[in-house]
Amino acid sequence: MAASTSTTKKSSTTSTAASKKAAPSHPSYEAMIKAAILALKERKGSSRPAIKKYILANYKLTPGGHFDTQINAAIKRGVTKNVFVLPKGRSEL
Repeated sequence: MAASTSTTKKSSTTSTAASKKAAPSHPSYEAMIKAAILALKERKGSSRPAIKKYILANYKLTPGGHFDTQINAAIKRGVTKNVFVLPKGRSEL
């Protein structure tokens, strides 16, 4: 009987820990990048600096190394999922 009580306590503490985690105040980075690309409406595609500028202007995020890393990682994940397409070769103006 004592074993079933201890397992009940464990499950209740893990569920309260999960409920204490705050939801992010912004959508996923992939969704923010999609919104930026659609809003910028650039014919030949949007640059990373333009995407970052749009996201910082429209969402409550702070610029810095962590932000840059998250954006770059989200773009790489999107490319592997075939959500985004990167230009082939060197980009020219």
